This record gives sequence, structure tokens and C-alpha cells, in this order.
Amino acid sequence: MSDQLKTSVYSREHVIYGLVTDLGRHPDEETGKVGAQALLQRRSRTIWMDLPDAGYHTAVHGHDTGTAVRVRGVLMSPPGGTATMMVVDVGPDPSLGQ
Repeated sequence: MSDQLKTSVYSREHVIYGLVTDLGRHPDEETGKVGAQALLQRRSRTIWMDLPDAGYHTAVHGHDTGTAVRVRGVLMSPPGGTATMMVVDVGPDPSLGQ
């Protein structure tokens, strides 16, 4: 059973809460690459996503102020690979009263 879990690709709609740790965007691009540190299957992981302009600015604000963000989308996390998310919605973590 554990071997099967180690090799299965984790892919489903998910909501993550985490801190934005990495930002990258060139002026001529319509999306920006964002890395957010979050708990995934009881482990701290960086989850990578491409965000359009409004979502990217939300991520920049979270990064600059050190506040957590809430991201909803389809999470893909292959064993030993890079966790990525196709984002549906991003905003500040509402549990923080913001």
C-alpha cells in the first residue's frame, strides 16, 4: 500500500493556505510565477503556480506584508516532483480577519 501511495500522482481541486516565498514576472508577460510554502500531505512544500495580473498582485502584497494567502485550484503533486497548481481563485487568508 505505501509503495502505491509513493507512486500515485496527487491531482484534484484543493484549497491551500500558505506564505508566498517566490515571485517572478517579466514586464512583457501576462502572468507571473509564484511559489507558496504550504502544508501538503503533512509536509511543508513549495507549490508553484502561474497567476494572471490581479492574482499576481495579491501574491505580491502577501509576500511584501508577510501575510498568508488562500489559493483554490487543481493541485498536481507527483511523488518526488514539483507541486503545481492550476489556480481558480487567490486571495488573502480569510481566517486572519483581513
